[in-house]
Amino acid sequence: MKYEIKKGGMIFHAAHRLDEHGGACCNVHGHSYQVEVRLGSDTLDYMDMVIDFGEVKGTIEKWLDDNIDHCFIYDINDKISCELVEVLHKHKLKTFRMDTKPTAERMSELFMEIFSSLLKETGVIVTQVVVWETNKARSIYNYES
Repeated sequence: MKYEIKKGGMIFHAAHRLDEHGGACCNVHGHSYQVEVRLGSDTLDYMDMVIDFGEVKGTIEKWLDDNIDHCFIYDINDKISCELVEVLHKHKLKTFRMDTKPTAERMSELFMEIFSSLLKETGVIVTQVVVWETNKARSIYNYES
């Protein structure tokens, strides 16, 4: 890509648990996640931009707010989490389903797929998604051409 921009500071708060984890992460716990995305293009739009940062906010940040902020992220293969989800749904509380363990690594991979789909019509390529689980720990997923 000739041109690349980075949008960071997209924050969501969520809980999860890691089934089969040998430590404390097997318990339900939460994080203030931070998402950073890199977007690339070989050309610029009519405003000489890869994409307007406002459009990124209105698309990606809105998706995070609507779909995953303040929810319980769970693995459909985790029996305990699925039992908890039944209770949460009974009370109309927010959950987010994953087909894998809800690790930062898998979230960054899933977000790459979702964000790419959201921005498909723009012609912009999502080149990297970073998910910060804490201010010291992050996962990076890169686009493979």
